[in-house]
Amino acid sequence: MQPFNPLWAVRVAGPFGQKLVERTRPDLVAKFSVAVDGDAKAVSQYIFQCNAQRPSGESAFHALNSGLGWAKNPLLNRIEEFSEDLPITIVYGSRSWMDTTAGQAVLERRPASSYTDIKTIMGAGHHVYADKSEVFNDTINAVCQFADECSDTEDNVTNSPEEPRINKKAKQQSKSSRARIASNEPPSSAVDRVDRKKNITS
Repeated sequence: MQPFNPLWAVRVAGPFGQKLVERTRPDLVAKFSVAVDGDAKAVSQYIFQCNAQRPSGESAFHALNSGLGWAKNPLLNRIEEFSEDLPITIVYGSRSWMDTTAGQAVLERRPASSYTDIKTIMGAGHHVYADKSEVFNDTINAVCQFADECSDTEDNVTNSPEEPRINKKAKQQSKSSRARIASNEPPSSAVDRVDRKKNITS
């Protein structure tokens, strides 16, 4: 199957491609139909139309992988090349088929002074944004707000030439997140700080 792009069958099916999507991936259709008031036909048509034309993105993804989904040049092998003052947050669904040990490896390979956090959204699978959309949106908004706050405070911090520009807020958050993850502390809600504030539970 290596020479073929994953969704070649949808294109080969031609006008029957939409029906093929409905038959083979009813779970995916049902998952996203919530966003369009339960219109399953609209979802299957959207998925079909997205994949019926020249598969440029699909081909690029296929070219970057070796075998069934393994990266040819894993980002984990290059994580040390990232700037120390670049905050990184990794978001997983608790029921995702993805190997979450890669996130833990990122945490371990980055310097202790770098902000690195892993957030797990309870009850969500691989498509976190669809399974738990409100929790996902709140989480991403909080991550972006934190990054903006770090950027704003960095402008007012003077560092020596050899010291990376990591402000106190990011350092404190980094220590807190690393301690929580190292202790295997179970999430007290659907996700961490964002949902404790809003009392969202899984």
